[in-house]
Amino acid sequence: MKLIIHRGAHEVGGSCVEISCGGSTILVDIGLPLDFDSDESIESCLPQSLFHTLRQGGKFIDGVLLSHPHLDHYGLAGQLPASIPV
Repeated sequence: MKLIIHRGAHEVGGSCVEISCGGSTILVDIGLPLDFDSDESIESCLPQSLFHTLRQGGKFIDGVLLSHPHLDHYGLAGQLPASIPV
C-alpha cells in the first residue's frame, strides 16, 4: 500500500490523500483550503502536482471517497475530470 498526502499534513482543511494498493488508486477527500478567498482563482487551490499529472494522463484515479460534507473535504471535487467517480 502506498499513501501520498497531497494536502492536509501541515494545515487544517483542504485535505487530499491518495491511497494506492494492488493497482487501484483512490483519493480520500479533495477539499478547499480553509483560507480560500473567493477573490482567488480556484485553480490556485488545486494540489498542483496531482492535478498536473491527472491532466497529462500520467495517473489514473479509480474514485474519490469523501469523508464528510464540508467544503474543506469536497470543495475541489468539481475540478476533477468527469471520468472519476465521487
